[in-house]
Amino acid sequence: MKEKLFIMLSALVVFSVGFFSYQLIYPDNLFSRMFQNKGDLRVESRPEGVSVFVNNRLVGETPLQLSLTEDVYEVKLVPEASKDKTYMTWSDKIRIYRDSTSFINRVLAADSQDMAGEMLRPEKSGSARGQILINTEPSGLFVSLDGEERGLSSLFIDNIPSGSHELTIQGEGLLPRTVSVKVTDGYKILIDVSLAIDRQYVAKKKEANKKEAEEKKKQPGGTVLIQPTDTGWLRVRSAPSLDASESAKIDVGTE
Repeated sequence: MKEKLFIMLSALVVFSVGFFSYQLIYPDNLFSRMFQNKGDLRVESRPEGVSVFVNNRLVGETPLQLSLTEDVYEVKLVPEASKDKTYMTWSDKIRIYRDSTSFINRVLAADSQDMAGEMLRPEKSGSARGQILINTEPSGLFVSLDGEERGLSSLFIDNIPSGSHELTIQGEGLLPRTVSVKVTDGYKILIDVSLAIDRQYVAKKKEANKKEAEEKKKQPGGTVLIQPTDTGWLRVRSAPSLDASESAKIDVGTE
């Protein structure tokens, strides 16, 4: 009996030493989040290796995941300038909720019209099933969930089964974007998505408009001189029919 008690006490001591050592070495973990009202923030970008600032403090480079106390934070992505290509800085505010992971993913570019990405923040909703509230930039874009069209943004989708789903956002002249979403019962996922302009579409549209304008110039045209009539004027009807209503009268000699 004493031997079993000794073994149990020894195991407890080893566990305690290991647990507190782990907390000391790796304070950013599940246990600290549980007792300190913390949640996770994951940041990804293209290109990778972009400096991440939280409330103007450098916290690392993308891809990055860190724990933060439940609050609203300003996140800034600052890419490193190079001779070959330059990228614009991006920043926005995001709320971190305890015991959950908020997510930022950005495609950086030299022009704001070529930038895209999404932000996801889960919050407790009290609903028995999962929910999604999606806002887009620009607004009025087509939203599909798992291949099924659901409507135009901004859009609220209710009663979503728990598990992994795919949102597809698309609009004319924009590059479509697909976002993977993990839905959990009792939570609402707040999603902000911005789409980049489709440069190829814009170029083709511009070329088509140019050709249309050139074709119109080639169409034959001319003038008509109103010849003498019995009435001294010409009746103009709204359509090429004697039954059509009269819309005007033109004097003889008018060109």
